[in-house]
Amino acid sequence: MAKEGGECCANSSGIASVVLGILSVLLALGPLLLFFYGPVLGLILGIIGLVFAIVQIRCCSNKWAKAGLILNILGLALNIASIILLTLTIVEIVRQAQLAYSQIQSQMGALQSSAQGLGNLTLPNVSA
Repeated sequence: MAKEGGECCANSSGIASVVLGILSVLLALGPLLLFFYGPVLGLILGIIGLVFAIVQIRCCSNKWAKAGLILNILGLALNIASIILLTLTIVEIVRQAQLAYSQIQSQMGALQSSAQGLGNLTLPNVSA
């Protein structure tokens, strides 16, 4: 394909955009595979792929550029949702751990006060 100014319109940015978009969508599954690093890496790749798609569309729009644009927008949305869900999950786990810790502390306090009341008792000698 030749652009109107006589420049050759390469397709490399469009193909790079599609590849980065596919990787971005796959890395949205990062919490299952790579914990927090997957969605963050997918977000970075999605932004880079989006830039490649926009460059290709401005140079000479084709199906590769449009597919890359769609894949990268989808990857960005999925990675942002994945990061939000992972963050909310971590916050809930910490909250539940704090609640369990406070319950254990209150039960230990009750056991200690019960043990102090039993401190005057002596255990029978059970030696054989």
